[in-house]
Formats: sequence, structure tokens, C-alpha cells
Amino acid sequence: MKRQSLAGWLSLALLIAASSGCASTPIHAPAIQTSTLRAPTLVPTVPTLPAPSSLTRLTMGTPRAAHTATLLADGRVLIVGGFRGNEETIGEAELFDPALGAFRPLGPMTDPRVGHTATRLQDGRVLIVGGWSNHQRVDTVEIFDPATESFKRLGRLNGPRADHTATLLVDGRVLIAGGFEARNAPRAVAEVFDPRANIFTPVGALGVPRSGHTATLLADGRVLIAGGTLAGDKVTASLEIFDPASNVFTAARDLAIRRRKHAAVMLADGRVLIVGGTDERDWAYPYDSTEIYNPATGALGPGPRLNASRFKLADAVVALGNGDVLVGGGAQQIEILDPRRMAFGAPQKLDADYFFSTATVLADGGALIAGGYDRKIQATASAWLYR
Repeated sequence: MKRQSLAGWLSLALLIAASSGCASTPIHAPAIQTSTLRAPTLVPTVPTLPAPSSLTRLTMGTPRAAHTATLLADGRVLIVGGFRGNEETIGEAELFDPALGAFRPLGPMTDPRVGHTATRLQDGRVLIVGGWSNHQRVDTVEIFDPATESFKRLGRLNGPRADHTATLLVDGRVLIAGGFEARNAPRAVAEVFDPRANIFTPVGALGVPRSGHTATLLADGRVLIAGGTLAGDKVTASLEIFDPASNVFTAARDLAIRRRKHAAVMLADGRVLIVGGTDERDWAYPYDSTEIYNPATGALGPGPRLNASRFKLADAVVALGNGDVLVGGGAQQIEILDPRRMAFGAPQKLDADYFFSTATVLADGGALIAGGYDRKIQATASAWLYR
């Protein structure tokens, strides 16, 4: 999510929500096009009967949106940061214990932050990077140690960034890519964190600097960068591939339509499903379309349509243990993709549309959906167990 300042971003969001009348009727995206003249036939949505499921409502200790939710090695979930509304950035975290079905508070973080990333390292620690703090983008980094349940400051990035991505690479390093810097421009140069030395090192530059994009680890260890926001609030359809062997980004073919505030997830067969999003029209034009990228061939094609138009869901789409994909944010409906039939079903509903919520796969194969804000930009303390 792009912010010129946290205050300005929230004010703008409130204004847009008010001017739109907070309508909940889904808006269909344009048909995905491969040229400016004709639109190909989309993969039809085939009615599908999802596996039986249950949805149990829980309550977090703090209402929050634009937070992070990270599965720990012991099966608990670490909830970090975010904002409550009224420009209040959160400096507290909490733990969800699925065995108890309950949240409990942790000690304070080193910095309040929103628009950050939180990545579980191979040694079990959680790396928390950048974001907004005290109304400015920051370069601060902290580490959460599950053994002591405490946060500790850990060096700095090579420059401030927020609304970036952080991807755990096969070799244990973490790729930090994109995001906006202090000058309100997207950062071109990426950096990697080495957990052995606890340092950040600049690597190759993105061909298209961006924020609000997605970064998906592929089966071969490369990383797919998709879409996002450019300088001047323009939206891109660009795809790039990061190769950790050479630390170089290489352009791939473009998406069929420009997307930001979308989600991306790797399917069981290694392809990547790119879900929803919007363009410069933001609230006025969320998408109900998907696209599928095949890293083996470089091919890109249309995927099945969603049942609801949705955006602001980058951290709310996950692949479940059975190969299905859960879409848990950006709209009221929870959707489940059956990859065998390539069709979405909508077996459950939340109590409202929620944006910038999180979905985390649990050790038992279920998922925790947590937080988010509604169409009045009010964060919720609600969470849901999907099983």
C-alpha cells in the first residue's frame, strides 16, 4: 500500500471510502487482454463443491490491519505491528496458540511499524524489516526470538523502505525488494540479509522499481516479482525474475492487465496464481480476474474468475496442505480454489469486507485469518480459524 505519509494515506482512504458510498456490490474487472484490440476467452468458472469446512471466530488482543502474521516452527503464529486506525501505528505483538485457540500479548517491539515485512528464518527467528514508524518510512530492523519471546534491534537496511517484499531464499538469505523510500520514490536496488553475519548487502537493481507488488519463491529457487505501483502512482504490468545465483533481475513477459495490491501464490504444480488487485482507480475498480504464470515455459494466461472482486489482499492468499488455495481477504467471501478443476468456490463468509488482513497456514492444515480494516478504515480485532 502506497503512502505519502501515514496521515495522508489514511485521510485519502477515508475520503475515497466516503465518496464511494462504501458500496459492497462487486465490480467486475475488464476481461484480461493480450492485445489492445481483442480479449481472449477467459477460463470459465465451473461450479465446484468445496470440501466441508468450518469457520470459528476468535478475538485478538488488539484491533489491527496491515500487520504481519508469521508461522513459527512450533506451530504458533506471531502477529506483529499494523495500525488501529486514527493514524495509530502499533508497537505491540501477540502470539496465537492453535492448541489453545487463543491469543496472548507479548512485550513491546523495538519500534511501532506498519507496511513492514516479517520473515521466519531457517533458524526459527523472525526478521522484521522496515515499514512506517512515527509517520515516516524507516530503515530499522528487529529480530524476534521465539525461545525468549523478545524483540531485539538488529542493524539497519541500506535505506528506508516500506511496502516492500521479503522472500526467504533456498540458501537461507532473505531478498528485500522494492518498496517506497523516504523521497516517495520506489527503491530500485534490492538487498539481501545474511542471517549468518546478520548484515544486509545491496544486490542487483529491479528493472522496474516498484512498491505494492508481490514476490513469489519458485520451485527452482528463483523469485517472481509481479505488478506494483511506480513513481507518480502509476501501476505496472511488469514481471521480473530474480536469480539468487547471480543476484540479477531479468524481465519476463508482462501481465495481461496492470495490477497492484494483488496477491500471488505458487500452486502445487509449480505455476503461480496471481489474484485480484486493481489499477490507478483503486477502490473504484477492484478486479475479479486471475492470471497464471508458468515458470517452466514463461507462459502467462488467464485463470479462473473469482466470485468477488477484491484487492488489498497480498498477505491473505495461501496454499493449503491439500493443494487448494484459500483467498481470505479483500472481500467478505472466503474463496477456495480447487486446482484440479481450476474453479473457485465460496463456502464461507466473514462479517464484513476486510482489507490488508492476513491468512496463515497452520500445522494442522487449517488457516488463521486475522484482522484487516473495513470500508470505513476501522481495524478489527476479529480473527477466524478456517478448517
